[in-house]
Amino acid sequence: MADPIARWAVKTHKRTTYGKTKAEALSRAADAIARAEAQGQGWTLLREWHHPRTRWPMVLVIDRAADQLVAAFNNTRQGRRFHWVDSCGSRSVWWYGPAASDDYEDAQDLPPDVFDQLRSFLREANFSPRLILRCEDPGMGIYLPELDAPA
Repeated sequence: MADPIARWAVKTHKRTTYGKTKAEALSRAADAIARAEAQGQGWTLLREWHHPRTRWPMVLVIDRAADQLVAAFNNTRQGRRFHWVDSCGSRSVWWYGPAASDDYEDAQDLPPDVFDQLRSFLREANFSPRLILRCEDPGMGIYLPELDAPA
């Protein structure tokens, strides 16, 4: 397990601002604190020890031209759905998890049966993506060694 990262956090009504030191967090959040206090809202200063992820979830990597169809597929789902993460070039990444969440920390491995259901949905829509993969989240740039590494 990775070592925890110590940080300070200032939480206001709709946002959280982080800093390595208390002074840095308060300085970064000064405007948000002032707005909260002007509106009679509270705010919280916290010392956190964050344990970073050591494993990335299995996600959907798909031809960017399929984005609207992935969103349409979501309309057929109950409880869990795809959440768009990133697009780069002709590729998009979607994580799978609770419909009510927009937090990547809630990402779950994309179940193989849901992946197969999406492929069937795309076939029924007469769409054949140039790329569709279930793989570990490739991170920024959507670099896929099996496709992008020089031969």
